[in-house]
Amino acid sequence: MNQPSSKVVSNQRFISVILLNLIITVGELLGGIFSGSLSLTSDAFHNFSDSLSVLMGLIAQRLGQRSENERETFGYKRAEIISAFLNSLALLLISLFLSFKAVEHLFHPSAVHVTVMFWVAIISFIGNIISTFLLHPKDDSSLNVKATYLHLLSDTLAAMGVIIGSIIIYFWHLTWIDPLLTILISIYLLTETIPVIRESCAILMQASPNLDYDQMSKDINEISDVTGVHHIHAWQMDEFQIVLSLHVTVSDSRLKDSDETLQNIRHLINDKYHVSHVTIQIEPEHGSHGNHHQMFVQE
Repeated sequence: MNQPSSKVVSNQRFISVILLNLIITVGELLGGIFSGSLSLTSDAFHNFSDSLSVLMGLIAQRLGQRSENERETFGYKRAEIISAFLNSLALLLISLFLSFKAVEHLFHPSAVHVTVMFWVAIISFIGNIISTFLLHPKDDSSLNVKATYLHLLSDTLAAMGVIIGSIIIYFWHLTWIDPLLTILISIYLLTETIPVIRESCAILMQASPNLDYDQMSKDINEISDVTGVHHIHAWQMDEFQIVLSLHVTVSDSRLKDSDETLQNIRHLINDKYHVSHVTIQIEPEHGSHGNHHQMFVQE
């Protein structure tokens, strides 16, 4: 159940992006302090959170490549989900804090050193372009890599916003544009963060994935010798691996020869519903369900 190697980004690229983002963070934070630009400071926090995101993505990828063992029978796939939840929660709190500070600056504006703000944003923009290039996902890249890439892409857009803001302040002296940009960046971060928190919570709580269970039951019932389906339970190991268990009743006369029925059900669930791990319990149509059952596990 490990990720194919084609979906894995090299550790060197992850580490390069982390170091580059930390350098950008320090530069933007110092630039924000000296220039008085809140949008530059907010982008520094954004870059720092993305450094943590990339670091956790690297750790999660390394853990996810570990094989299953007696204690972790499904492997370490949930490590990525935990890191996504913690990182998104931190980003949510940072966005709310920066929005609060931006509202204060709207009512009590302060002077902004436009030249420092502009050139630091330019350097940040170039650095973020390099980061997005290093982690640019392929078509078969994991969701972890794609999500990290989107975070870095949002950094690039935020730096571009600071550049535009500094130009507006320089020519039109509209200092309120700086906290306004901070609010807009924070809103954008919230729109990215909340869905990730919701999805990661659902996976950690083992909520049922979005499958058409009624249609699945109908499809299984149409298979020869199947007389009923019940106790369907599904959950996700991560964003792309679904685990499913179900009980299937078959004709009493076919109970001992149910291998073909099991294979047909397995192919149906794998091919149509893309379930990666399914456990099927075969039960007799009549009599006690506690007797004469057969188990089939497919990974």
